[in-house]
Amino acid sequence: YPLFTTSAKGKSIRMIVPSGHSDLYLVDYGYLWMKLAKDSLCQDVFAFKPGLKEVDNFIISSKNEYWFKSDHSGYYSYDPENDKLTAFPEINADQHFGRKQPFLEDKRGRIWLPGLDGRISIWDPAKQKPDILNINPGGAKILCTALIEDRQGVFWVGTENGYAKIVLRDGDIASARVEWFYNDSQNRNSLNYNLVSAFLEDPHTPDEYLWISTKGGGLNRLHKSTGTYFYLTQKEGLPDNVVYGILADDQGNIWGSTNKGIFCLTATKKGNDFSYQFRNFRKSAGLQDDEFNSVAYARLPNGMLAFAGVNGLNV
Repeated sequence: YPLFTTSAKGKSIRMIVPSGHSDLYLVDYGYLWMKLAKDSLCQDVFAFKPGLKEVDNFIISSKNEYWFKSDHSGYYSYDPENDKLTAFPEINADQHFGRKQPFLEDKRGRIWLPGLDGRISIWDPAKQKPDILNINPGGAKILCTALIEDRQGVFWVGTENGYAKIVLRDGDIASARVEWFYNDSQNRNSLNYNLVSAFLEDPHTPDEYLWISTKGGGLNRLHKSTGTYFYLTQKEGLPDNVVYGILADDQGNIWGSTNKGIFCLTATKKGNDFSYQFRNFRKSAGLQDDEFNSVAYARLPNGMLAFAGVNGLNV
């Protein structure tokens, strides 16, 4: 019997957005948004709003507001209760099209919307206007690939060329202290590959460790206070060094998607540290395929984990 079941078969899924307790929005490599609810798949779910063309990405806030980025006409919020769509031309006039940069609602209810080359618009509902945080004063081309706020209120921004740590004083955007981290071939203690795909606080010791997945160097575990790294790659049993997404289950295991199936990483306490073991799953276990996709992973409010790839979705 397969361990996994597949939904949206035949579709290459580019992104997953959880909705409610167990429903999911999915999008393919065009702009076809689908909704998976109780195993039934509805297609073209935003067709009812003619203004919403070419939806690249969206997030549902804790107040059940939808924040959309349309590649056709910019940023919108949508209030489903009153069926009201509001345009926000002041957000990220310069933007990347079709690049699925991740959005985030922070602990203060602000919505983080990465734009062009490190300019992040942060919409504050209390102020009803966006703050702009430029994490890239050098002006190099960067694309945001991962974005989280950790338990200490520190923000981590992954890109195709390293990652940034953002510390705010009392949540004040103007006080932002930005520090960048890259692979350094001269330094044995550095990020081992620059293309960051995801962050995950360690399920056992979240205040101590942050996991960073990369698309070429496998997994990096960062000790937040000492800045030291520990690596898990194909040498240690990872199925592939290209890792697309990482999520923790309720038992404290870390699951991840790759180009060669899905892995489950289990940790065993060993003195002051942990030893790790991989269990790897391929298409023969019921996966949609061996190849998964970037940004296409999400933990649902009910604790289930979703990973999507070139031929559908596994939950």
